[in-house]
Amino acid sequence: MIKHSILVAQYIEVTVDETKFTPEFMANFNSHFHHCPTVEDHMKHIAVSFARGIITSPSQFLEGYGVLTEFGVKVKREHTDTELVED
Repeated sequence: MIKHSILVAQYIEVTVDETKFTPEFMANFNSHFHHCPTVEDHMKHIAVSFARGIITSPSQFLEGYGVLTEFGVKVKREHTDTELVED
């Protein structure tokens, strides 16, 4: 039997309409979901959701944002790298 650890890195591009991230939206999101104090933190959250397969298209609903395209969000996978990690 052979066993290896494989590092998989996904490069996700996220574009947002920053005007959607009003102080009211930020306060509501932070109180009902989790702490994302900056627009960049939201972009990271959206990218991780995409990388994990929670969403697979920007036309899908993501809790806290609604349908991403309607919230001014674009997200796509640029590329994926893999690397064999020496144990």
